[in-house]
Amino acid sequence: MKNFVRKETTLTTEAALKMMSHVFEHAGDNGWKVAIVILDASAQTLMCGRMDGVSHTILSIAEDKAFTAALGKSTQQFYERMSSMPDLKLGLQNREKLCAWPGGIPIYF
Repeated sequence: MKNFVRKETTLTTEAALKMMSHVFEHAGDNGWKVAIVILDASAQTLMCGRMDGVSHTILSIAEDKAFTAALGKSTQQFYERMSSMPDLKLGLQNREKLCAWPGGIPIYF
């Protein structure tokens, strides 16, 4: 009998913490203030944070970017696709949690 259970690789909390630490370090080295949101494979928040001085509003935008990137493309690629057709562009403007500003990138492993 075939095994019908599909195993899915998931991002661990430890790996997410390391990623967040590296992002904050890189941002600090460049004089940037950033917020970061890391989602699991089902687009649920695994970890999020913002550097000192970053508004909670920016964290909310980061959540939307992460959700959009979880669809499988960078937010820039998502925007380019949605902008290519008027119907899709209209739909993009009317959906919660979709964000086409650059910065959201999917993580593959």
